[in-house]
Amino acid sequence: METITINIEKRTKDIFQETVKQEFGLKKGTLGRAVNEALLKWVEEKRQKMIVEDILRFLKKGLSIGGIKYKSRDEIYER
Repeated sequence: METITINIEKRTKDIFQETVKQEFGLKKGTLGRAVNEALLKWVEEKRQKMIVEDILRFLKKGLSIGGIKYKSRDEIYER
């Protein structure tokens, strides 16, 4: 386990603590467990967003696979 110090708004802290209390109870370590879960979820959402943005950028750029060499399917299959 690691320790970090953060500053958040009082209202955010109060809402978070109340939600943690309702979800996990008042046991030792519940606040840390909830913060860890929230941070992991936030990171995963950001990573997914970056992946989607990369894919969209790739799709907008396009993919060159060469020019069309045949005018119809008949030329390919000699029908």
